[in-house]
Amino acid sequence: IFLDFVHDIDLQLIFKRGNTILADQIKLLEQTAVNLHIRAVIETNRNDNLREIFFNFLKSELDVYNNLLKYGKLKGWNHVVPMYRVSSQ
Repeated sequence: IFLDFVHDIDLQLIFKRGNTILADQIKLLEQTAVNLHIRAVIETNRNDNLREIFFNFLKSELDVYNNLLKYGKLKGWNHVVPMYRVSSQ
């Protein structure tokens, strides 16, 4: 979605990789029954396999986010927030 606004080639590759991961996850979800889509939250309480699928989705997204943060640090894109100090009066 934001790929048109990105001019950095490396960041474009990161976004493309993220889109590929999401596309793979969508394909997996589309192959499951419609009933599982509707009852996904309820089913995760009873269905270990489904809960593992969603957990793996979460891990994949966190890996992408972690790599994006590392890359942002490497490029100097991260904003450094000043430390809060309580002054004694």
